[in-house]
Amino acid sequence: MNKVVYVFAIIFLVICLFVTSMDVYSQHVVRTLSDNVIRLHVVANSNHPQDQELKLKVRDNVLTYLKQNTQGFPVDESDLSKAEFFIKSRLDEINEVAQQTVLEHGYDYPTVTSYGDFYFPVKEYDNFALPSGLYSALRIEIGQSCGENWWCVLYPPLCFPEGSLGLIEKEKVQLFVQSISDENAKVIFLDSSGEPNIRFKIVEFFQSIKKRIQVDHASK
Repeated sequence: MNKVVYVFAIIFLVICLFVTSMDVYSQHVVRTLSDNVIRLHVVANSNHPQDQELKLKVRDNVLTYLKQNTQGFPVDESDLSKAEFFIKSRLDEINEVAQQTVLEHGYDYPTVTSYGDFYFPVKEYDNFALPSGLYSALRIEIGQSCGENWWCVLYPPLCFPEGSLGLIEKEKVQLFVQSISDENAKVIFLDSSGEPNIRFKIVEFFQSIKKRIQVDHASK
């Protein structure tokens, strides 16, 4: 009997070590991604079609502003800190662009622009996916900010129409890979069938569990 208990104890310990190592791995991947990318997050007033269209107008004008003032954002494609500094130092101007866009289209919604760490759900693009987790982001809230949102990778510069990676964007994907390391790139890039690979699924599994625990804890 003692031998059986011993065997089960060993098995349980091995399982615990495996789960812990996978959790640590998941945290490392998400932390590396979060530390090396800046995302743009535009939240619509509501899900009404007109509000959703307005959200895209705000997005377009903000991206135009960034490109015009950084000669093709970011300031230095090899230096995230410079891109981050530029955003933080221009928050008022960026918000002014967003607010003016709203007013020009006949709405009186206030806009709020901020920079910080925000939670993002899992997001798939043409050939890569970002796991859920906290990411640094430029966030623009329109009105009540209760509608569906739009986001992209602002740094490295990968803001493009969803479902499309043009030649220029493909070139910038390489900068993205360099920023997050080849090893992490193996996690987020989709396999030959266009599906997330096993490494990504492991990371997302542990991230989803953490998010569920946080939500359950907050609701108590």
